Amino acid sequence: MVTFSFNKKVDEIENPELMPEDWYDFEIFDEPKVLPNKTLKEMISEEASEEEINSALEDDEKAGFNLVITLESESAEDKFCGRKMKLWLPYPSPIDETRYDGQGNKVYDRKMGRLVEFTEAFQGEVRESDIYLSPRMKGCCYVIQQKSLNSEEIVNSIDWFSGFKKYGGA
Repeated sequence: MVTFSFNKKVDEIENPELMPEDWYDFEIFDEPKVLPNKTLKEMISEEASEEEINSALEDDEKAGFNLVITLESESAEDKFCGRKMKLWLPYPSPIDETRYDGQGNKVYDRKMGRLVEFTEAFQGEVRESDIYLSPRMKGCCYVIQQKSLNSEEIVNSIDWFSGFKKYGGA
């Protein structure tokens, strides 16, 4: 049997500290992707045709797509730097053009508006009906502490309801 020694005792292992709820600067870590949300994913197969996808979107208002963005935190405190967080922003689908939310807004326009807000805060480009995002673009997001979707553990996540700010807005 081989023995491996450490500089501290096993019971001295520290768990990461949660980031306090506040504004933090972030950098887009990798290429953003449009993916089916959880509801749509449960309704269709990976090989679903466009017709099957559209049918699922019509059948359930919660079914849709998300723009999935992996962000990496920046902070003056090293212990809060380099934390990866995923942001799932609702992405408009053609069926959203015919739906309204509880405040009289077209669902398509509300989703599109949030994506434009994120893009502008992260110094992306907005041109007519297109937005342009890429890795290394930077902006600011509000971080909260909440219960994990998978357990009772408290975790950090980005509160996209708080909106977004330009880089340095933390």
